[in-house]
Amino acid sequence: MSKLTGGFLHVSVLNDLYTGMTKALEQKGIKKKEESFSVKELVAQLKASKKPKPTLFVIDFVGDVQATGVDALAREVSAVIDTAKPTDEVLLRLDSPGGVVHGYGQAAAELERLKQANIRLTVAVDQVAASGGYMMACIADRIVAAPLAIVGSIGVIAEMPNIHKLLQKVGIEYEQAVAGEYKRPLSVFTENTSDGREKFTETVQKTHELFRSHVQTHRSIKDFDKVANGHVFYGQEALSKNLVDEIATSESLISQYCRTHKVITLRWMEPVSWADRLGMVAQLTLSHAIDGVTNRLTRLRLG
Repeated sequence: MSKLTGGFLHVSVLNDLYTGMTKALEQKGIKKKEESFSVKELVAQLKASKKPKPTLFVIDFVGDVQATGVDALAREVSAVIDTAKPTDEVLLRLDSPGGVVHGYGQAAAELERLKQANIRLTVAVDQVAASGGYMMACIADRIVAAPLAIVGSIGVIAEMPNIHKLLQKVGIEYEQAVAGEYKRPLSVFTENTSDGREKFTETVQKTHELFRSHVQTHRSIKDFDKVANGHVFYGQEALSKNLVDEIATSESLISQYCRTHKVITLRWMEPVSWADRLGMVAQLTLSHAIDGVTNRLTRLRLG
């Protein structure tokens, strides 16, 4: 664990974990069928074993609506850029349904730093990389998705309630002072105008165009207009649309890399006080309760 100002970079070597699992099975008499090699092949393997292995840095990003993990991602990317050799790579295990434009825009920009440093980036999607999550994923040199991972949702949504009539009904007046014609085109509390709605919709459309342009810069996608309309795709269909490059899980990738690379995970951790921890527990409890209700209403069900 490396200690840096304001936080900690936790580093784990995954090769040790996978080697330990293999040894545990071998101790029980379970062995992979031995392969036969020629002398030439054995000499080549011996030479290769003496060479230092390149490193695969594994980073995780589990996104929420606010993209709160972006600061940790930035620190992890900086650590990689400061230490990576030309042959090293990064694997980002990404799980995010998207969220606010500015948060995911920054997250994508942090990944872009890896490209600028000529560090190969693979993004693995085991479950979801939609909307802002796909904004991040499309930066990668290679996107790998599980067969039923949800990918895409290249669209923008903005919504808000309006309780102006309710306030009128209970006799509450709300005053709002605005400098600038379009400072706040729509409001929760005041009566909205058709001009304000039009301006708000225009902003949403412009944001969508920026999103589309971002994806097109990084990916060559078949029938782009039919794909970039907010629709989501499962892994295999996403592959046919060139939204992803390969069907596999992150676990299978890591297992393969362990044979040829030193595989380490990086995780930036901020120190948290006991008072903050208690507050976080209360907040998470409420958040999970709300999410539970929402998920019951919106979850896709099998069977």
